[in-house]
Amino acid sequence: MLKITPKNIWKIKLLDNEKVALEKLLEKTTKSGYTLYLFGSRLNKLWADIDIMIEPTPSLKELIKFETLFSLYTDTELDLIPYKEETKYFLDGIKWY
Repeated sequence: MLKITPKNIWKIKLLDNEKVALEKLLEKTTKSGYTLYLFGSRLNKLWADIDIMIEPTPSLKELIKFETLFSLYTDTELDLIPYKEETKYFLDGIKWY
């Protein structure tokens, strides 16, 4: 997993429109106090879906807003997974980049 920041976004394999979408998402979530973690699939393959865990857990309304914001710029599928008790094991013991 990769903690997504403006300084390390270059490590992610992205098309131009995906980069714009991710930058907008990162800007909005950071201002709202969230941290984004990218699963490793997009560090190795360009055509994989973008799977991101968001911490702390946002409301359903915020999740919809974030995913809608992303979809304004690209048609690439974004899986935004809320960090909660059932999903926190993804952050524990996973390879970090």
